[in-house]
Amino acid sequence: MRWTASVAVAAMLATSPRVAAAEPSTSAAARLEVDTSELGGIGPVLKERLLERGAQVLRDGEISSGGPTDPIVRVTVKELGGEDPGFDYEIRLVANSSDDGASWSERCTLCTEAELVDAVAAELDKVAGSIRALDPQEPEPPPPVIEPTVEPGPQPTDDPGLPTKAKVGIGVLAVGVVAAGVGVGLILAPARPLPGDPLQERYTQPPGFATVAVGGAAVVAGAVLLGLGLRERKGARSSARLSPGGLTLRF
Repeated sequence: MRWTASVAVAAMLATSPRVAAAEPSTSAAARLEVDTSELGGIGPVLKERLLERGAQVLRDGEISSGGPTDPIVRVTVKELGGEDPGFDYEIRLVANSSDDGASWSERCTLCTEAELVDAVAAELDKVAGSIRALDPQEPEPPPPVIEPTVEPGPQPTDDPGLPTKAKVGIGVLAVGVVAAGVGVGLILAPARPLPGDPLQERYTQPPGFATVAVGGAAVVAGAVLLGLGLRERKGARSSARLSPGGLTLRF
């Protein structure tokens, strides 16, 4: 019966949750309680002997004196009546304050007080082994923090650059302005005598007028191309609209 009870206690301890102490200890711990209130006059003396011997057995079994959150080993002794005097004793092991724990009873018939103390000590030695078998439970990790997913908002789009037509128009316009300026310079230049014939003069007005005409045409063509390019750029800007889901481009 004692072997079966010890196995049951070990199974109960392996499956029962244990309240974690405020500070982890390097060895197992338990509280020993003894109740001999029903033994009458010998109760207090027997209680002291059981507490002293039981504490020594637990210490030898590497079970230190526990605190409020450690398992409780409770020994209750009652006196047998009738023709065969002796004692009934119950050992209850409470691993968690939320349940009654596991208990088993033994009978010591025709036992003296010393024999009762030895019998209880033998049972407490088995209890010490069961308490040592408890795996220290690590505190559960906190639940993972789920961070909200932030959807990226619409990114600002770069201002579209000048279209190709506008760039070409600027180039042609610049060439036309330079050519027109050269032509005006030729028109305004005075006549000069020829190096080999001082009686003859060289006039630059005819090529000047031609250069002004070519430059003017280039200025007009460049201005037209630039205007078309700027119009395309303006149309691209006006077609960009912000929608609730983001940026929508319409062509």
